[in-house]
Amino acid sequence: GTIIPGMGGLLIAEMSTWPGGSYFSINVPPGALPDDGGGSPEPVIFTLRVPTRQMYEDYQYLNNGKGLPLTIQLEPSGILFHEPVEILATYMPWTGATIDWEWDQWGVEPGEEWDGYDLQVEAVKKSVQLQYKLPHFSRWETGGGLPD
Repeated sequence: GTIIPGMGGLLIAEMSTWPGGSYFSINVPPGALPDDGGGSPEPVIFTLRVPTRQMYEDYQYLNNGKGLPLTIQLEPSGILFHEPVEILATYMPWTGATIDWEWDQWGVEPGEEWDGYDLQVEAVKKSVQLQYKLPHFSRWETGGGLPD
């Protein structure tokens, strides 16, 4: 989706290869995008990529049988937001995830810092929803495991 600096916007998509009700969204506050101040601001194109359910099932043997973590790639990278951008993600519903899992997140890019990232986990109907507040986009993953 495309958002104009100063306007903000909400982009929502339902995963076509996942069970119904698996939503992802990007909420960009009006003041989040930098504006060059040179008149009419250029629109910013946002993308959110998540592997298909088939890819997760093909690699379910990894990570001691827990499979792949939730992997999200967000673009555009390289923009430091003036206000955090909120991402809402559905954790893979076929994993049996619950909010009681031990949740963790990490960056895929070498040397990436995770200070300031805010992860909220909540139950929504029969799935787990993850909400992040991000100061910038990059490649990152979230995983959970059964409580110890």
